[in-house]
Amino acid sequence: MGFIDNIKSDFAQMRGVVEASSRGRFRVLHPAIFIKVIQFAASQHLSPRQVALAVGVGVFIGVTPLLGLHLLISIVVASSLRLNKLIVYLAANISNPFLLPILMYIDFQLGSLILNGSFETLSVDLIHKGVDVWFYQILLGSLVLGPILGFFFGLVSFFVLRRFERIGKTGLFSRHRAIRRVIGDAFKKYSRFFSGYVRGKLLLDPVYVDCLGLVPGPSSILDVGGGVGLFGIYHQLYYGENSTGSKLVLDWDDKRIHLGQTVAEENSWNIEYKKSDVFNQVPCGNYDCILLFDVLHYQDVNCQKLVLENLYQRLNPGGVLIIREMNADYKIRNFFTTFLEKISLKFSFTKASDIHPMSASNYLDLLRSFGLSVSSQSCVKLPFFSNYLIVGKKTLSSNS
Repeated sequence: MGFIDNIKSDFAQMRGVVEASSRGRFRVLHPAIFIKVIQFAASQHLSPRQVALAVGVGVFIGVTPLLGLHLLISIVVASSLRLNKLIVYLAANISNPFLLPILMYIDFQLGSLILNGSFETLSVDLIHKGVDVWFYQILLGSLVLGPILGFFFGLVSFFVLRRFERIGKTGLFSRHRAIRRVIGDAFKKYSRFFSGYVRGKLLLDPVYVDCLGLVPGPSSILDVGGGVGLFGIYHQLYYGENSTGSKLVLDWDDKRIHLGQTVAEENSWNIEYKKSDVFNQVPCGNYDCILLFDVLHYQDVNCQKLVLENLYQRLNPGGVLIIREMNADYKIRNFFTTFLEKISLKFSFTKASDIHPMSASNYLDLLRSFGLSVSSQSCVKLPFFSNYLIVGKKTLSSNS
């Protein structure tokens, strides 16, 4: 079937939806009919590969200077390639009023590089070139920028959707969604903003789900730098009555500790909170699981090693030490992670003055020197971040 036949078939289906919804009267402008049309357009071709391709194609279309034609081009191209039309058009809206000047400028310079072998300095003389020259140069540049941005956003979409697909196939997607809703609602009473932040973090950060299988229900847990104790709350809701072990959350922030403690007490969650700086004070007691999520890089390398050695002493035989950190070995991906951490420091979300990332191999070697059996894995949903997970397990015969 050719692309003309595909377009005719899609419009025939669309007309059928409209006529069925309007009982024979073609009233497409009626709100209820319009909603049905949107629902129909959004329900087709939704595999991760198709959605990723639709995003990539849409971004490519949006980068071109064919303003005013993006909707028509999106419909024609999506129909011919059997892609979701709504996703293609939404992705094409990358050329929105905020980004359009930037995109057109980059297109113009890339076109100049192709035609003249160099970038062009903006000056009054460019006005005399004529609109046709400008348009041709921008169009030529968009044929370079479009595939690059389309590939990037399409790849990101593919990895994100595959991640959700794997969760869905295990039968846990709806369960995790319900847990996120419960946790978000628990904090909504005190801060709607923080409630939204919590839901977003639980959705986009895979560390909580990834670690559930490493921490059985009866485990005693020490969460170092745990803030409001999201992992302890998630663990208790996931395992229910089987989550019988003690849970201690340490953090330097009084507000987070107070908020977490208040919410835990209101919901009868068995979690204890304590203000403490693990870099200056060694916690008491022994635990089956010790967590350090994005904590160590706020101190220098020597201090990190000392903290890990002290925490190792607090690990029960058979217990696990779980570290989530940025990997300094990934130069490009680590740039994005470091950038976000710098923003966190800038707005005083942490009290550290700088960050000191270590490579994954250094952490692995250090944990091996303690006698732990170690493993590591990537811990990101988006491929341009460098976060990874290291798990060190203490043997049953080890003594503290």
